[in-house]
Amino acid sequence: MSRKRKAESSTTDNDAVIVQTEFLPVHILTDIPDSAEFVSVSPYARAQELCEAAAKATAKISGQFAMSPGPVKPSVLLSDMVAMWEIQKQLVADIASVYGRTSRLGKEQMLWCLVKHSAVQTFRDVVYRAGNRFFTHP
Repeated sequence: MSRKRKAESSTTDNDAVIVQTEFLPVHILTDIPDSAEFVSVSPYARAQELCEAAAKATAKISGQFAMSPGPVKPSVLLSDMVAMWEIQKQLVADIASVYGRTSRLGKEQMLWCLVKHSAVQTFRDVVYRAGNRFFTHP
């Protein structure tokens, strides 16, 4: 096969890869929902109210998913996570709207807001376990 033909086929393959990545679940995290909130005179207080409402909604959903019977729980975990992300995405969009920053809220910012606490918790758990092993097992 000639080089020119390889280049043409690789371009077509790259286009196929680009199309295929659109179906990955990354869009679950990066889609930005519309907000019904307006710019607030006291955005901090309104953001606190929004956080409390989101916490109540997530507690209700997690409680319902936690009541699943034993063998079904692993399959329910993904549904629970997706529901939590949807609530968190709406919360991030609402807080941005309350502060008047909807134009600055992009996919990267949404992904950072949703994933950064998970990364910090994972790192904290790793450090805790490593430290626990280091100090308890010589």
